Amino acid sequence: ERASGRRRHAGHRRRTLGTRQIAHPAGEYGHAGAGVQLPADQQSVQRLRPDTGPDGDHRMTRIEVLEPGMLSTVQDWPGRVGYWHIGVPPSGPMDDLSFRIGNRVLQNAEGAAGLECTRGGPTLRFPDGGRVCVTGAPVPVHVNGNPAPQWQSISVPAGGILEVGTLAGPGMRCYVLIAGGLAEPEYLGSTATFTM
Repeated sequence: ERASGRRRHAGHRRRTLGTRQIAHPAGEYGHAGAGVQLPADQQSVQRLRPDTGPDGDHRMTRIEVLEPGMLSTVQDWPGRVGYWHIGVPPSGPMDDLSFRIGNRVLQNAEGAAGLECTRGGPTLRFPDGGRVCVTGAPVPVHVNGNPAPQWQSISVPAGGILEVGTLAGPGMRCYVLIAGGLAEPEYLGSTATFTM
């Protein structure tokens, strides 16, 4: 019988669980999603050290958007969380592991703002040059018309053009991270975009 005086349903049984029987969603790594492994053909990416770049600093990089892509949004990690009670849903990168790895490659903070591109990426001009890393789903990447790799630091020369093509799958999102991150104003503690 319960303290409220109501009886338990006959099918309910009270049982205790030992600590070994309770699965913690964060596992041994401290947060949900940690310890996730990349596909076998991308395993070497997990062992990359951040790229220091030729000058080693992270000064402001100017970017001109020539083509925005199908849906390119600014995101940061962990995004905007903790506002459901006032009707604002969580936001941030859909593939936060790819997002964070790209920032680590560039020696940015894991949560530095970058671009999340859905189904197709942007074409960007870097008037003063810069360093970028494109991660996420496989996508053709070109710097000044020459193929460039994903998951690595790419130097874009002054006046250079970065083209991120159309995703053919698997996956729908890729990320364009820029050394030093994007300088965007925060709203409710995050620069993440949520499209309603």
